[in-house]
Amino acid sequence: MTLKPGTKRRTGRNGSIRIKVLPKDPLLARTRNLWPVEATIECATVGDGPTSARVAIVDYNADLDTRFTPARLLADRSGFVGIAGLKNERILDNFNFHHVNVWAIIEQVLTVLEDDTALGRPVPWASGLGRLLVLPHAGYDDNAFYDRDTGALHFCYFEGPDGKPVHTCLSHDIVAHELGHTVLDGLKPGYNEVSSPETAGFHEYFGDAIAMLASLKNREIAKLVTTGAPALLSAKNVVSAIASEFGAAIHGLAKQDYLRGAWNKRKMSDLRGTYEEHGWSEILTGVYYDLLQYLYIRNLKEVSRAAGGKKRDQQQAIQALFRAADQTANVMLRAIDYCPPVDLRYDEYARALLRADEVAYPDDSYGIRSELKRIFRRRGLKPMQEDRRVRRDIVHALREAKTSKRSPPRRPTPIGSSTNSASSSRFPSTPTSPLFPSITPRSAREAATGRPKSG
Repeated sequence: MTLKPGTKRRTGRNGSIRIKVLPKDPLLARTRNLWPVEATIECATVGDGPTSARVAIVDYNADLDTRFTPARLLADRSGFVGIAGLKNERILDNFNFHHVNVWAIIEQVLTVLEDDTALGRPVPWASGLGRLLVLPHAGYDDNAFYDRDTGALHFCYFEGPDGKPVHTCLSHDIVAHELGHTVLDGLKPGYNEVSSPETAGFHEYFGDAIAMLASLKNREIAKLVTTGAPALLSAKNVVSAIASEFGAAIHGLAKQDYLRGAWNKRKMSDLRGTYEEHGWSEILTGVYYDLLQYLYIRNLKEVSRAAGGKKRDQQQAIQALFRAADQTANVMLRAIDYCPPVDLRYDEYARALLRADEVAYPDDSYGIRSELKRIFRRRGLKPMQEDRRVRRDIVHALREAKTSKRSPPRRPTPIGSSTNSASSSRFPSTPTSPLFPSITPRSAREAATGRPKSG
């Protein structure tokens, strides 16, 4: 938008602040030209650190027993000191940018999650603290984790195979994933008790779902995914390949430059008798991506028809992708409120997905429930059976609502507005990684390590 001559730009005093955010991670910045981009954060209470009403960056390094200098606001509160002029490698090396980057990602994701179309309410912190504490350089470790006891997200750093430092606070996916653990612990604190591999796997799935959701709010990412206006999304892309730099560093393999892949075809039968939570998480992460693929194809057809038969172009593909991303996120998030408070199993979540969508949109005009049932069958998921009498009463009430003066709502098809960014965590470990132990009881792990270990 071009401002008229003499018009002053809006500053932090009016509730917004201009910052820079890394769309993915340093590896993709160097290989896919995804360097930090400018973004506007709506936040009336931002301060040095940065700090805000919900989040506080406290850069304390336990290994060095050092607290690094926080990012400082400019005098006009429109940004942070010493960052605006930095580019490429120089900005990636700046610790104050690390502070701003992790804070901005968290603020952006919270805004999306707390929107009326998603959770529709502020997310409580299970710690009971007013602010979520964030430690961008918590210590030397190939790890990142959420700890309820301290009410904090701990992002560590380590040396990669090429000798360069890998900062987990610079990974958009890892930051969003760890925030996902925090959000789920606030909404369902009982899931922090690992009562089954499915409950543990759900925590990991939820973090990966939030990572994909956050990526799909970013126009730079959407441009890469929709290059060539594809009729369907490619299996592996910058959205479905989660935590590229971290995965490449711990695997040490150029061909596996990701930690987990959402395009997987894992089934329930593949995991029977196993207890590794990340393996279990991939089933639901795959369901998420399968639904996104279905809705992208459907929305692309609608957008193309609306264009009057004009040849499909990238703008249409981007529009379809944003619509599909919003719909997928809303379907998958809405079901949380229909899940039990403890010991969640995948068949219960499958039933919650169908029920939550049916209550919101009885007509199923987009065929989402039908597609979910097909996806469940492919994955070996059988939604838990319900009491037929309760089912009959609910269907009767829905039909009455449909025939009353107040018609049931039609499913919205918003064109997602892009932004230029956008439990103890068990994020980094994988069954094939020698760096982490297999799943162990929380108490045993904490006794052995002195702090919750991300898995």
